[in-house]
Amino acid sequence: MERVHHTCTLHLLLLTVFPLCCQASWMWLGLSSAGVAEQRGCSDLPFSREQKELCRKRPFILPAVQAGARLGLAECQSQFKHERWNCTISKDFSVFGYELTSGTKESAFIHAVMAAGLVHAITRACSQGAIAECGCDASLQGPGSPQGNLQGPGSSAGLQDPGSPPGNLQGLGSPSRNLKGRGSTTGNLPSLGSTMGNLQSLGSTAGSLPSLGSTMGNLQSLGSTAGNLPSLGSPLEGWHWGGCSDHTRFATWFSRQFLDGPPGNTSLPRATSPALLAVNQHNTDAGRQAVERTMVTDCRCHGVSGSCAVKTCWRSLAPFERVGAVLKERFENSVEVLQRFARQKVRRKDKVSRRVPLERDRLLYLDKSPNYCLEDPGRGSLGTRGRTCSRTSRGADGCGLLCCGRGYNTRVVRHVTRCACKFVWCCYVRCRRCESVTDIHTCK
Repeated sequence: MERVHHTCTLHLLLLTVFPLCCQASWMWLGLSSAGVAEQRGCSDLPFSREQKELCRKRPFILPAVQAGARLGLAECQSQFKHERWNCTISKDFSVFGYELTSGTKESAFIHAVMAAGLVHAITRACSQGAIAECGCDASLQGPGSPQGNLQGPGSSAGLQDPGSPPGNLQGLGSPSRNLKGRGSTTGNLPSLGSTMGNLQSLGSTAGSLPSLGSTMGNLQSLGSTAGNLPSLGSPLEGWHWGGCSDHTRFATWFSRQFLDGPPGNTSLPRATSPALLAVNQHNTDAGRQAVERTMVTDCRCHGVSGSCAVKTCWRSLAPFERVGAVLKERFENSVEVLQRFARQKVRRKDKVSRRVPLERDRLLYLDKSPNYCLEDPGRGSLGTRGRTCSRTSRGADGCGLLCCGRGYNTRVVRHVTRCACKFVWCCYVRCRRCESVTDIHTCK
């Protein structure tokens, strides 16, 4: 009888701390300390049943998942720090509470940036050799490989994943082979020299270099149209693929299994509408694509006395701040869609543009956002009372917009610091006391 009493008490306590409306979320890992995830184990983490199963199969990815959650949360708060909704998070397992299932533009950004953070962190771990199942992109190796170049920069071929680990993950470049350093040209320069010798002999005997040059011109035009591919690297152009290119294929696959997965794998309540599930999956996919499409090409020069006779180039992830800026721009241009399905497709709510197809990289939402001016815990709004604003700004951080027309309070803050310090022989430092006065404006 006493055991039953303690069990009931425990259930009531859990319901008080984590209400049913606020499902636990994997995003909580971004708030936890380093090592907490490994100590608790997959069974005690705020994962869905399918996420726990995936975690048990690959527990070594937990640190990368935690790093991805931290990336997403930090970037969300950075992008919205001056907005009425400043990406408010709570310390409990739900992290975003109601906002995660609200179907608003803010919810769309949350799903996109968290998925992008997960892909970014896992890809980085793969390139660093921290995950044994993946490595560098070995297809981008050597001069002008059609397979490497056409599937490389600007390509999203790796995003089309059937739901199982990519078959040639071991061929992506093991860490021991590819982590010699970005820009390594070991084994490539001799072949380049022999190739150049052959080309010179061709030019001296048959005068065929002009035709080769025209052919390379065609290849350059082909490279300029293949996404953001600079060109099909070759000795004639003075550069080739090498080093350790970041590869998002495994990270994209894992992200889909972890966040989308098979039917039923979701951190959202089971009663969530099919439209909301479809919109959330679309937004997570848009976040993954943002990582892929912001990748950059880095190059390093090689030659005698720094002459840059040849360059080695590789593909690398852009800083996550750039990914966040791209997603913030898509947030501003997000599209409202219908609550109901039509032929199992998400459709625009605007009748005039309903026939216009929805781009895969667009963020979608179902419901209009509240104004976030007043505190409304039921809708995830903490209000803007007490927020610091700028009296002179006309942007989102200006007192006019941020305070919703309620006005603002001004207080004078005086700062005293040490300044004009000089070293006096011997041996002490003499400083002056400097005072500065700052006006701080807060919303009423």
